[in-house]
Amino acid sequence: RKTILTFSNSDLKKDAGFKKGKKRDDSKKIGIELAKKLIEKKILSGVFDRGSYAYNGRVKAIAEGLREGGFKI
Repeated sequence: RKTILTFSNSDLKKDAGFKKGKKRDDSKKIGIELAKKLIEKKILSGVFDRGSYAYNGRVKAIAEGLREGGFKI
C-alpha cells in the first residue's frame, strides 16, 4: 500500500479567509480541495467502500465535496 495524497483542515487554515465552522461543513470543504489535488495528480475517479454501512455525517460530507469538486466516485 502506498499513500498517494493527504489533506486535512489544517491545510485549509493556510488559505486566507478560512474560518473554522461546523465539522460537517469543514469536511465538505476538505472534500472539494482534496478533489482538486487528486485531479492535479491525474486521478479522476475512486471508490468509497463502506460495505453495508451507510454514508453519514462527515464521511457523507467528504464524499459530497469530492463530487462537487469534480472527482468521480
